[in-house]
Amino acid sequence: MLAVDLSGQSAIVTGAAAGIGYVIASALAGAGAAVTLADLSEEGEEKARLLRHAGRQALFVRTDATTETDVLRLADSAAAAFGGRRYTGQQRGDLSPGRLAGYDRRHVGPRHGD
Repeated sequence: MLAVDLSGQSAIVTGAAAGIGYVIASALAGAGAAVTLADLSEEGEEKARLLRHAGRQALFVRTDATTETDVLRLADSAAAAFGGRRYTGQQRGDLSPGRLAGYDRRHVGPRHGD
């Protein structure tokens, strides 16, 4: 397995309370990144606690990733806790088909000078 050192980096992972999202958050934390776990489920707080108990830097922010105000609050909380983010990963809890028609890219990209 490839060893990666993410010490001094920070990451935001949505859908991080369970499944693939938690595996990604855990792997990033294991590589040294400070990780902000985001999810609708309060189970994310327990997952962040487990990571902290293992000596990792982790924060949970309850987030509805479909709501702009929640996403902005998530970014602000992560930046306040760990500084500017370096990595962002989104995981959805479903595989529902969707359409790209009408997709709005206005808020995609760096914030806060990242």
